[in-house]
Amino acid sequence: MTGGFEFQLQDRTNGHLSIDQFLAIAQQLIAKANQNPALRQVFTQFTASTPQYEINIDRARLEALDVDFSQAMNTLGAYMGGQYVNDFTFSQRSYRVYIQADEQFRNSPDNIGQINVRSRGGNLVLLNEVAKVTPITGPQTKGTEVPCS
Repeated sequence: MTGGFEFQLQDRTNGHLSIDQFLAIAQQLIAKANQNPALRQVFTQFTASTPQYEINIDRARLEALDVDFSQAMNTLGAYMGGQYVNDFTFSQRSYRVYIQADEQFRNSPDNIGQINVRSRGGNLVLLNEVAKVTPITGPQTKGTEVPCS
């Protein structure tokens, strides 16, 4: 009664289905499963409309400002997501060191405008000069699996 089961639906059309089409098929399968008296409250946690942000980097502008693309991506990733930098030993224990901007400096897409990246010439360039943040919706994960439980 309480154990349930897990079922994963996989898109094997080689990418011919859109996420919305795939979700519609999953919903049809769930509707049929819920008609079976042996199954109750079949559902999925998958959604095709999770709020997200898309960051587009203007590579031509990066080049004009003499900023290396990898440097810009590493800086953005380190500030907003975090990055491993090294290990240190203290009192006979090893610790990993990660860097990341404090929460108040990474809790909004607007915070990208406060992050500087160094150009090849040593100048500081604000990332919002080369990055455009757009709110979008999409699947929670990039995979095509739809977990059902």
